Order: sequence, then C-alpha cells, then structure tokens
Amino acid sequence: MKILIYKTYLFTFIIIFLLPYSSFANTNKNLPSLNLLIEEVQDKNDQLVIFKRCAAVYLTSSTTAKVRPDTAEFEKKLKGVAKFFIFLSTELAKSDEINQDDNQIEKDIDDLYTYYLADIEKNKDSDGSYKDGLLQQDLPVCSSIYEASKSL
Repeated sequence: MKILIYKTYLFTFIIIFLLPYSSFANTNKNLPSLNLLIEEVQDKNDQLVIFKRCAAVYLTSSTTAKVRPDTAEFEKKLKGVAKFFIFLSTELAKSDEINQDDNQIEKDIDDLYTYYLADIEKNKDSDGSYKDGLLQQDLPVCSSIYEASKSL
C-alpha cells in the first residue's frame, strides 16, 4: 500500500511539472477548463479538484458510450479509468492537508458528472453531435494524466 501511495505522490508531481506545457483549449464556461487549472496548481487541494473532475469526465463519457450496445466494452474501459481517478481522489483526500471524507468526494464527483451531462445537452448541434463543450476540452487533459500514470 505504501508503494501505491508513493506512486500516487510521484504521479502528482509529474502532473504539476509536465502538463502545464501542453496546449489544450481554454473555455469561458462557469467551470474553467482543466488546462487552466493545471497551469495554476498550487497545492493538494488543486490536485484533488483535477482528479475529481477527471473522474466525472470519464463517468460522463461512459454514460454517453452506453447509448449503443456495440460500445459496451468501451463503456467498461471508461468506467475503469473513472475508478482510477476516484481512487486517486480518495487517497489524496486522506492526506493531512486536505482530510476530506469519501462521502464528500462522491458528492463532488456526482455534482461534476451532472454538470458535464448538462454541458453535453447545452452544446449539442442540431444533428445531435456534441462540440465545443467543456467535456470535450477536459477529456484530453484527463487522458494525458491517465496515460502519464501508466508509465509510472
């Protein structure tokens, strides 16, 4: 378990130092894009917000993948990545600097999930496709974090 915690902290520091150099789109929505948040990470609370947002991004993506029966396997993979970010959130929240309980983590992720679903509805084209929404901008950031974690 200690090794996993050390990997989590190492992973967190990698995020802080590498991802600000990526070039993701900005947004003027109520929630700032994750790209903006990553550029301004100052402490573990900021990191926790990013992990919660990524959990919600992948949960929302899995919900949209559930629409068609031929995407069931893809949906499971998305849920697996969401669980990874939920795990990171709960582990980071246990630190002395944050000390946030699992119920609050779950509530925050649920609220963000609802926000992303509303964002999808708000940004649908007349043909039903989704474009230019916050989820679309945040997904590459979360994907980069997840891919970076696989190399640890």
